[in-house]
Amino acid sequence: MAERPALRVLLVSAFDAPCIDEDAAILAGRFRLRRATGSGAVALLRAAAGVATTDIVYCWFLSVYGAAAVLLGRLFGRRCIVVIGGVDVARDPDSGYGLWLSPWKAMLARRALRSADLVLVVAESLGDDAKRLAGYDGVNIRYLPTGYDPAVWTPEGAADPRAPGVLCVASVSGAARLSVKGIDLLVEAARRIPE
Repeated sequence: MAERPALRVLLVSAFDAPCIDEDAAILAGRFRLRRATGSGAVALLRAAAGVATTDIVYCWFLSVYGAAAVLLGRLFGRRCIVVIGGVDVARDPDSGYGLWLSPWKAMLARRALRSADLVLVVAESLGDDAKRLAGYDGVNIRYLPTGYDPAVWTPEGAADPRAPGVLCVASVSGAARLSVKGIDLLVEAARRIPE
């Protein structure tokens, strides 16, 4: 009996990141994976072309590209999965942070969230944000935290690795991102409680 060909998965993301690369490696082990990574008109065309030749659209972050891929995927009858990471369900005018600050991006995101077959959130609060911003019951939302190897995130040289401590991991590119990620609060807490 002939082996059935693996499903084709298109992974759409606006940028590369370790969490996205980890998912790509897992997906490539089980499916025929194609990636559409980048921003700008070329990336949008690449994602659109990929949707036409795939079975499943898998979007890491609901960027404009991810939202467009989901909406095109639904048009082509493709299954669509979106992984929400934070900015994609944020609307913080004070810090200028979040996809939902732009009315046209918010409209795309709202339609994509409601249209996706599955929306995975890396924190339960992001599911609440998605439901509130998109104005729907979130029936397609599931909580799936990102996986990590705790052996990698162990303090080196500590006398007792189980001793109380704080570990903060964040990617920041300026003062505004420090605030969005809460690093300023962590630094202030450390100043007030040095022990």
